[in-house]
Amino acid sequence: MVQRHPAWLAVSAWLAGAALVSACTTQAPAVLADEAVTIRVAPGAYHAAGKTAAGKAYEGDVAIEPLGHVKAVLWRLNSGEAYKGIGLEAGSVFGVAYGSSKPFGLVVYRVDGGRLDGRWSLAVANGKGVGHEVLQGPAGLDGSYEISAGENPDGTLYKGRVEIKPTGKTYTLRWFTPQPAEIGTGVLVKDVLVVAYGHEPGFGVVAYQRDGDHLHGLWSGALGRDLGSEDLTPQAP
Repeated sequence: MVQRHPAWLAVSAWLAGAALVSACTTQAPAVLADEAVTIRVAPGAYHAAGKTAAGKAYEGDVAIEPLGHVKAVLWRLNSGEAYKGIGLEAGSVFGVAYGSSKPFGLVVYRVDGGRLDGRWSLAVANGKGVGHEVLQGPAGLDGSYEISAGENPDGTLYKGRVEIKPTGKTYTLRWFTPQPAEIGTGVLVKDVLVVAYGHEPGFGVVAYQRDGDHLHGLWSGALGRDLGSEDLTPQAP
């Protein structure tokens, strides 16, 4: 990753410049269900009801809107806290990375044994491009993985390795390209690993799956070991 560096009114402008206040100790939602079909998240307004990993309940509103090659996601909690995020779909999972004032990105990998085939993007890119990354290593998401194919959104290539370690109910990832680069926190749902990353903590990861007309999510903050949950219910127009 050489360059790896919703909408209430104007999502694009908001993502480009609005500061964000951390909510629920910089953690947020990720997943369930048994769907084999590709998830399709409908743009619009949602009501959020969730719990932190510590069991604290919260509610609020979430807006999801298309933003170039990704989806923009904006949380506004009843407590007054807010988050901004970007999302990508993979299989039956809608993966989201969110953060505050620090740069962050999102990777969504399809896991097939020791092969991870991923797409990634940066929040600061405003959906203008999506990169590609393939990892090869041991099965079980534990060990050192070679970046056998790495492509930035502008088409330039990169190499390196990624260290993956289970950490409680999440996974910690560290990229070396070849020097230490980003750190990430991942949530595994079925065969999809959703990872939020950055040069330093200040991000969170969410993985959603469809549950009837709802989206059910599991989430963690940067370097978190436990998971919170969040359900999104579409609001009437």
